[in-house]
Amino acid sequence: MGTAFRIFFVNADNTVRRVSLARFNRLFLGESDEAFPEYAGQRVRYLLLFLETEGRRPLRVIRADFAYVQFNTQGRRDMAAADAEIRLLMSAMPTSGPQRTGIIEAGHEFLQRQVAHELRWEPTPEIANAVRALVFGPGER
Repeated sequence: MGTAFRIFFVNADNTVRRVSLARFNRLFLGESDEAFPEYAGQRVRYLLLFLETEGRRPLRVIRADFAYVQFNTQGRRDMAAADAEIRLLMSAMPTSGPQRTGIIEAGHEFLQRQVAHELRWEPTPEIANAVRALVFGPGER
């Protein structure tokens, strides 16, 4: 048994496009001139699947993450938007330390909702079926 990753961009018309892990990593790290000029200036949905595999054949989805990537005018990752996302994610993390009793700490809950609203999305059944067909083949799982 092994683990594999599959990454897909979801276009504005809900078509799904697989992207190699190497290309996705280069884009996200901003370490190269990796660009997707067709997405220049757009905010694009993507999904990252963690798969259980056997002999490189996917058996099941272990985890699925649904997020966005903002592209700049050259079709590269907009690093200013990425920094803003990281700041929001960090502010939404729970803090450790003395817990107050009898007081409802609503700020953290509001930040969690903001993260869910601004940085996450849910696939439609059509998108889920298209991805399933790309990962497992037509008519599978």
